[in-house]
Formats: sequence, C-alpha cells, structure tokens
Amino acid sequence: MSEARQDRPQTAKIALGVFPEHKELYLKNLRDMVRKLFQIMEEYKVLAREHQSYINGYMMAGRTLGIVANDELKKIMEQENLEIFGMTIEKRRRSMKIKKVSIEDDEYLDVPTVVRKGINVW
Repeated sequence: MSEARQDRPQTAKIALGVFPEHKELYLKNLRDMVRKLFQIMEEYKVLAREHQSYINGYMMAGRTLGIVANDELKKIMEQENLEIFGMTIEKRRRSMKIKKVSIEDDEYLDVPTVVRKGINVW
C-alpha cells in the first residue's frame, strides 16, 4: 500500500472502498444533471423518457455501489425541484401538466421513476 493511501483514514471509506471525494463528485454530477433537466422541463413543460431513464440508471448505479442511499436521492430531488419550481414534487405534480416526449422531440424530463415512486432496488 502506498504512503498516500495509508494516510487516508480508513473510517472514511464507504461501501466497496469508495472515498468521500467520490461520493461528493457523484452527488455534484447528479445535482447538475437534475437541475439542468428540471430547468428544461420548467421551460418546455415536457418529459423525455430517455433522459429520465439515464438519471434512473445513474442513481441505481450509485445505490448499487453503495455511494448513496435512497433517502439521499430523494432529498436531492426534492431540493432541486424546490429550487427550480418553488414547490414540492408532490405539489408540482398536481399543478403542472407535463407532456411525455421522446428525445427525438428535443424535449426533457421529470423526476426519475426510482425516486418518484420510492422504488427500492435492493
């Protein structure tokens, strides 16, 4: 084991040897993707299934690798939704009509199914 590796506190490891900086990068990327897609959804009022599936896969990978828990994902989705739409996900669903479109239509997405429906993939 290299000296640099020995200097890292072993207690900082997450499942499968993932370090906190990996989790931070994962969460930053997720927030960026979700924020951008919510902004597009707010502007165009559409849902692109392909984008929704991409984020669902990204979140499932994070959970499978032990980087993030479902509760953390829900919190991120709620925070980003509140920032973009100014309301909770549930309230937004009741108040907005979202058209479902294909990526070929050049339109975008809603809250990923895994988070929206509280699906436990374990």
